[in-house]
Amino acid sequence: MGLVKICGIRELQHMQSAAEAGADLLGIVFVQNVQRQLEPEAAQDLVSKFRLSHNGGPSIVGLFANQSVDDVNQVAEDVDLDIVQLCGDEQPSFWAQLNNPFIQMIHLPANIPSNKQSRIRTLQQAEMRLEQVKIANGIAILDRGSQTQPGGTGKAFDWTLARELKLLGHSFLLAGGLKPDNVGTAIRMVCPDGVDTSSGVEINGIKDSVRISAFVKNARQQFSL
Repeated sequence: MGLVKICGIRELQHMQSAAEAGADLLGIVFVQNVQRQLEPEAAQDLVSKFRLSHNGGPSIVGLFANQSVDDVNQVAEDVDLDIVQLCGDEQPSFWAQLNNPFIQMIHLPANIPSNKQSRIRTLQQAEMRLEQVKIANGIAILDRGSQTQPGGTGKAFDWTLARELKLLGHSFLLAGGLKPDNVGTAIRMVCPDGVDTSSGVEINGIKDSVRISAFVKNARQQFSL
């Protein structure tokens, strides 16, 4: 059964909605100067309240991007995170210093290069990162993005690239433009090990409990086939 992650959570009610719907992972953003960022003090209060009623529930994931390993470890300890997700260009030497299990985002272009050599190069670069993450016992997540915009765009990339990587035997979660009405199609096409959404379960930039439930339900149905 694939994993389902709801990211960019800022409110207790949405954390509870995701947990009750059956999500496996709940993401809180600590990346500096982005829309869904939550300060560590607010996140600590949010997580502590959530754990009072959902002890042993979904794992809490904290998102970071090109921040110091000391800062990441400190926030993880203070907030009581289960997993840290890295959205920048963090390397194996960084992963080795983490005190928590980790997820590493791997950025893919919006469109597959039309040039055959460029396409092969893109696949090889992604494969190299996937292998690095695997060797370090991490989890990889594929998303549309770049070093200047580390995910969270709400836009999909060409899933045929992810499908090729899956056929090559790689494991990863899929993110980027996933919504309740397309997550089933994405799972059928790519066969990822899990799916991740943030803006896909929002209305006007605010998480919506109905959309959260629909996303988890639709993902679960497709993973069960």
